[in-house]
Amino acid sequence: MGPVTVVLNTFRTFNGNKVDIVPNLYLAVALSKTVGEEARALETYKLVTDNLYSSNTATPQTPQKNLIWAMANIAHLFRRLNRIPEAEEQERLAR
Repeated sequence: MGPVTVVLNTFRTFNGNKVDIVPNLYLAVALSKTVGEEARALETYKLVTDNLYSSNTATPQTPQKNLIWAMANIAHLFRRLNRIPEAEEQERLAR
């Protein structure tokens, strides 16, 4: 179990169903660079994007720099998976 996973598990213990955006972004990017964890990376990234502007987050504001960084990395993952339209969408959003 990595440090980011420990942070997320501890956060869930004390905050219930709230989503901590930045650690989840870091986890999604880390998983995207690990062979065999691509699906988990996309699930984690989807969790973030689904909760980004909801009241269910720990951070009241959107972490713009972290989000752009994660979008670029997820776009790279989509390209590796030959999912070009999704990669282009992430790249468009990151600009």
